[in-house]
Amino acid sequence: MIATTTKRLAAAAACALAASCLFPSSAFAQATGNVDVDINLQNGITILYYYSSVDVNINLTDIAGTAACTGAAGTFACSQGAAAAAVTAAPTPPVSPTALVANFNIAPPALGLSATALPLVLQNVWAVRAAGGGATTTVSVAAGAGTTLTSAGGSTSGLGSYQVASGAAGPAASIQFPDPGLVTPRSGDVRLSLNLTNATELGMYSTTAGSNTDVNFVLTVTST
Repeated sequence: MIATTTKRLAAAAACALAASCLFPSSAFAQATGNVDVDINLQNGITILYYYSSVDVNINLTDIAGTAACTGAAGTFACSQGAAAAAVTAAPTPPVSPTALVANFNIAPPALGLSATALPLVLQNVWAVRAAGGGATTTVSVAAGAGTTLTSAGGSTSGLGSYQVASGAAGPAASIQFPDPGLVTPRSGDVRLSLNLTNATELGMYSTTAGSNTDVNFVLTVTST
């Protein structure tokens, strides 16, 4: 009886071993496949982002240069030191034929910044995304229909000398740089000059809203 049981156990073990060889455990089964993916990007794109209107505040003390003067709240006293030499007074028509006039010809120093051609940099006012439209992107700027800004009281400020710049490109009327791609847009500046010769009032200087003169400069982007 014992021998028979032993033979049965041995036969069962042999059968189990044979089954494991013929049918491996699913925990050790695997299959692999190699896949190649190709992506075809189509329809090159160039996008210009810009502000349609910008307002700029200018502090007149930055233009005048009052570092050597005394005062505050817009009123300053700027000593020019002692007059260089004595001046002989004499009747000087038409200033005053009946009084003695001593003309010291005061000559105030130059302004801290030029008021006739004041450089103004509008930093990071445009940006470009471009991919596949061409190897490079070109950004240019040109004067719009309105190159004179007017205050409420009729004083004027002129605009001119438009240029664009981005990193090492420019400043120039037109700049070119490699396509920046889609993820990181490339930003840039518009540089212009202000003529404040006839600007005698405070307040906002602008062109007429809604008119064709309300376009002060035009940005253009092209793929090249």
